[in-house]
Amino acid sequence: IITNCPEHTTKEEQSKIETTINPPPNYKKKKKTEKTKKKKKKMQQLEVKARRFYAQNRREIGYGLGGLATGALTTLQSLFGVAYFIDVVHLSPRYFVIVHTAYGIWNAVNDPVFGFMLDNSDKPGVLTRRLPVLKYGGPLWCLTFMLTFYGWSFDGEALLAAAHFFFTLFLYDGFLTYVLIVKCALLADLCVESKERTRLNKFSAWLSMCGSGVAALAYYLWDPSNLEPFRRMAWCVCAMAALAWWLSASVLSTSITHVNSRTEPPRKPIASPPDHAGSDPSGNGSSLSAILKFVREISAVRNFWLYTFMNFIMNFEVGLSASFFIYFDKLLLQQAMPPWWRSVVVMFSLYLPFLGVQLLTPICDKYSLYSMIHMCTLLKIGVAACMLMGGKTAYILWGMGLVVQKFLLQSWGFYDLIMADVIDEDKAKYKRTVSVSTSIHGLQAFIVKPAQSLAPIFGLLVLQHIGLTSDSDSDSDSDNATFEPSTVIFNLLCLVPLLGGFAQFLLWRKFDLRGAKLMGIKDELKKTKNPV
Repeated sequence: IITNCPEHTTKEEQSKIETTINPPPNYKKKKKTEKTKKKKKKMQQLEVKARRFYAQNRREIGYGLGGLATGALTTLQSLFGVAYFIDVVHLSPRYFVIVHTAYGIWNAVNDPVFGFMLDNSDKPGVLTRRLPVLKYGGPLWCLTFMLTFYGWSFDGEALLAAAHFFFTLFLYDGFLTYVLIVKCALLADLCVESKERTRLNKFSAWLSMCGSGVAALAYYLWDPSNLEPFRRMAWCVCAMAALAWWLSASVLSTSITHVNSRTEPPRKPIASPPDHAGSDPSGNGSSLSAILKFVREISAVRNFWLYTFMNFIMNFEVGLSASFFIYFDKLLLQQAMPPWWRSVVVMFSLYLPFLGVQLLTPICDKYSLYSMIHMCTLLKIGVAACMLMGGKTAYILWGMGLVVQKFLLQSWGFYDLIMADVIDEDKAKYKRTVSVSTSIHGLQAFIVKPAQSLAPIFGLLVLQHIGLTSDSDSDSDSDNATFEPSTVIFNLLCLVPLLGGFAQFLLWRKFDLRGAKLMGIKDELKKTKNPV
């Protein structure tokens, strides 16, 4: 082209053609340098976007990191806590019931105690009382949790085995209560708007899904005869959770320093509060009479009781579903399903629920929190009824129903939003000038938490009824059972959600903290400009 048609090309074009045919020695280096510059530019752009995202969502990320840690720890405990003491330690059912009964009392009492204690601090700002609990209590919770999987004795009839169960269960729940009561209270303390709270909850749910997803991988490493792979995995998960708690408090402390700097008004003795103001259990003049008056005040809020009983039923269902999923798999899925379908059901049952809050949030935003909970309750009743009518032989139907049930139980992730609205109603009704959110959370937990003990006790009684004793590693004992184990487990999977859902439906119809009433309360709180 150059030699034959020089008149048709300019000098610049001829130079480019010559460079293409005979490139200079450093041409390839220049090309690599240009590619490297482009990559660096892209990385810089991504870094800028990441920094901008972090700056705009710092509060949400800080709150969400607590969800990541909570999801990881609670998933490990719910899947393997009961299974370890039944299948590995072979704990006597007698000791199991005794310890869980005592645990139910401790679980109920420690919430109001920790709630009143945290609200009874002399520190001026809410965040200065809340965040150290997350920063230091969270990592301690992760560390002590691992004591569960290092048995003191493997003789289920020995007192040492019962002492191990007692010690680790009480220690786990003590730290869980101390840390999570603060995390739940922060949802009410950080903002008033429902959309802002939903946004915080959504971030927490996304990160909780990540934590739970990583922890659920331990299900495939669980082997009662060889726990070392599982323990290594559990240590990694706990280390991740401990770091998440520390970062959560650090990020929140830097993102809301302007809120933290706003101090509450001086605390007045509760012995003689103003006529228009409700009593404050966190005041310096706190006494038993003041606490009892506070309990009477919150007890007069009808929506508080409706929410509490709704949460009691949900705690029971979630506890039973999570703690005994291993036995549902062993006694029903493996017996009644072909392997391929059982693998699909197990996989979706473990991982699809982690997307529950994310998938339900758009419905919540579009139709309201009340409507979304109402829809999930009706759907749970309908799915359980279809499973029961289809029978155990229709394994395709009830397999899909089991996955849907596990998914619908994730509506539990929105219950903190309901509780935040109840706290708003209490604050507006009694004109409170200081935050008592941890006290209210503690009071409702006093009633709700025993459900977490009743669920495993009920499940153990069912296992005993069908012939699966604490020292049985096979299905040999099931042959002598009065009822076929798979039939009993199937009826359990259908009847518990059916009856629980019907009770929740009746309670939720009476809950009136929605629509114009809820908006009026939030408008009133905005006008008062109560400090965080």
